[in-house]
Amino acid sequence: MSNNRTLFSRYAVFSLLFIILCWFVVTRECHEWDMYCFTEWANHIQKYGLGDVYSSWTDYLPLFHHLLNFFVSFHDTPEEIKSHINLLKLISLAFHLLTGYFVILFCLRAGMDRETAAFRNKYYVLNAAVLYNALVWN
Repeated sequence: MSNNRTLFSRYAVFSLLFIILCWFVVTRECHEWDMYCFTEWANHIQKYGLGDVYSSWTDYLPLFHHLLNFFVSFHDTPEEIKSHINLLKLISLAFHLLTGYFVILFCLRAGMDRETAAFRNKYYVLNAAVLYNALVWN
């Protein structure tokens, strides 16, 4: 149990430093069309509610719309949603880091030593394609 707690605390520190590093990417880079769509869908959810989301020309799965609804709950106006829509990427980043933590646990349960598990985790977390998908594409 102590090893898992130490592993978790190291992973938490690594995740915090990684979030700080990624903050510069999160606030600056994006695909404009995607951000436009997310803004329109969020405005639609704010105006009509989550139950009417599929009349807003979206084809995303329901979980994403629940995340948008959570995001909308912190904003009062469409202008606020538009100005803060890039912060939606933080949710993607959180899922990315959570997946990295599960990579470590999976490797440890598969019988790998801690160093190998940490290397495999870094290979996933720092993978350029995965980072691009989480931080730019969203």
